[in-house]
Amino acid sequence: MSRFLIRNSVKCKNLASFCISKLLKRVSADFFRMYSYYPWVVESFVDTEHFDGVCYKASNWKLIGKTKGRGRNDRYTKKNESVKDIYIYVLDDHFRKHASLPPEPVNEIKPIDIIYGLESDKWAENEFGEAKLGDKRLTDRLIKIADDKF
Repeated sequence: MSRFLIRNSVKCKNLASFCISKLLKRVSADFFRMYSYYPWVVESFVDTEHFDGVCYKASNWKLIGKTKGRGRNDRYTKKNESVKDIYIYVLDDHFRKHASLPPEPVNEIKPIDIIYGLESDKWAENEFGEAKLGDKRLTDRLIKIADDKF
């Protein structure tokens, strides 16, 4: 958490979660002022080799997964970065509707029939065909790229 450093010498109960809550109250208006639209969700990453993410947990952020250890500039899949926890905080309760997502997250992943596995010539379409990327051409491109990689 190089962007949010509190030195060990500073002693203030709940300082991190207090600062985060103050920032969250301003981020929507500040973001709108800069970019002319409101963010729906904010994200943050915690390097678990050095930190536990306690301040995010205390501030009601949701842990949604882990990174793959690749930085944003890792064009050659070297995975030189450390694996980080991914936390999100919802700013707009209607973000799922705005993003054309189902009203509730799907918690249960059901297995597909064995005939639709990786051996199928339609595996990429089965895997990515329902991706809502805002444009059917983007979904089709994703399917083609995934199919070509396999």
